[in-house]
Amino acid sequence: MRRSLLAVTGCLALCGCQTGDMDSQIRPAPVSAGAAAAIAGDMANRLSERLPREASPINLPDDRSEFGLALQAMLKGSGYSVVSVQKTEAKATMLSYALDGSDGGVLASLSTDGLRLARLYVVTGSGARPASPLSVMTFK
Repeated sequence: MRRSLLAVTGCLALCGCQTGDMDSQIRPAPVSAGAAAAIAGDMANRLSERLPREASPINLPDDRSEFGLALQAMLKGSGYSVVSVQKTEAKATMLSYALDGSDGGVLASLSTDGLRLARLYVVTGSGARPASPLSVMTFK
């Protein structure tokens, strides 16, 4: 248990230290449609607790992975206006994400200029369930 906790803590710390352009942030690990939907739904709900839906449209990369499509659908279902990187609006909030697989789990993160959310999930036969608390990092 202690080893798992250290691994999760290390992954969350590394997640908070990533830099680079948005294309380098898109790393969706291969997950089933059910797992992608479960993770995207939870992350979209957590984002909506911290980022007002009315603030500006969400600018997502044009990604056709299971997770990319699920996240776009979940954000729209949560009330966000979503545009693609190719249709950038001046006031759009850039949202990048990563989905990294590790030892039967998946570390998911969503990032804007001022906020990063991360959480570890256990993939199950029917989807995925959270395996760690939500990590919330804010930047000024």
